[in-house]
Parts: sequence; C-alpha cells; structure tokens
Amino acid sequence: MWGLEDMSAWGPQHFAFLLAIIGMLLLFGEVLIPSAGAIFVTAIACLAASVFCAWQAWWTTNPGYFWGFVAGLAITLPMAGYWMLKLWERILFRADDAERQLTKTSPAGELKMLIGKQGRTVSPLMPAGIVVVDGERIHASSEGMIVERDEPIRVVDVRSNRLIVRVVDAEEIRDADLKTGLEDADSDEPLDFNVSEG
Repeated sequence: MWGLEDMSAWGPQHFAFLLAIIGMLLLFGEVLIPSAGAIFVTAIACLAASVFCAWQAWWTTNPGYFWGFVAGLAITLPMAGYWMLKLWERILFRADDAERQLTKTSPAGELKMLIGKQGRTVSPLMPAGIVVVDGERIHASSEGMIVERDEPIRVVDVRSNRLIVRVVDAEEIRDADLKTGLEDADSDEPLDFNVSEG
C-alpha cells in the first residue's frame, strides 16, 4: 500500500508536478471560495515552488526538461485561467431564470428611495450579488470588498441602476434599533391623566 514511506523516494521532479497541480487546484478554488486573495497568493506560491523544484531536478542534468516543464505551465495556466473566468462569469453574472424572476429590477428613482435602509446579503458580493432590502431581492454591489452571505448591509448609493451597499457593524445596528425605539416612543399618543369628576 502507498504510504508516507514511499514519499521518501520522491525527488524534486515529483514535487514539481505535485505542486503545479495543487497550485492550479487552488486557483480554481479561488473562483469558488471568496478568500480576499489568500487562496490566490497560496496558489502562486505553489506554482513558484514547483518551478524551483523543476530547476533543482533538471537544470544541471537536462535543461531541456526544465524548459519543457516551464513551457507546459505557460501553456496550461492561460487555458485554465480562461475556463476559470468563464466559470466566474457564470457564477456571478448569469443568474438562472428562477433567480431573475425572484430578483427585483427597479428604476433608479425607486432604488434611490432605499438609500440609508438596511438589509441582508442573499448571495456573496464579489463585489456584485443579491441583497434583500424591505423584503425585496435586488441586485447590488459592495464598495469593492468581498461580502459574505447573510451579512447585514446598508444602502449607501445607487449607480447604474444597481444598489451600492456597505457592511453594517454591530454598533450601527444597535444605534439604529435605539433610534427606532425612540421614534416609536415619540409617536405614541400622550396619556390622558384627567380623572372624570363623579
């Protein structure tokens, strides 16, 4: 059975291919898992390490193998990048028919009325996605940051018929709840303390 003891017989050439495969898988994972670039940096590090291992394995004995390995990466990476971009577009920008039916697209005038209101993200914003504000599912974008699903947000602007939202922290939520409570208290009818004379 294959085990850790078998890896002791591995040379740099084996690790070169292994790290190249891991790097490409991590690049694919970066498309599916928002990580603010952490997975991408790890993928680049793996690919750089694979080139270094290839250099150690073949540079002094057979430079042709080394350059062949580098050429293979140079051809494979753009092809993989092309398919990853296609997948990225499909995930972010091509909502299915059911999503389109459930998502509200409103004129800019109606959307501007939502500025200042709070809601939640329905999908990750990378930076585009879908939020719920006032019970309506609406296309929105963050201010360039990746926002996870089910995060509280506030509408701060409308651009190109799309809401621009910002994550709301816990302190802002408490302040908003306090303000709402005070407004509700102010709107209550005054109590009548007049006692009718018998």
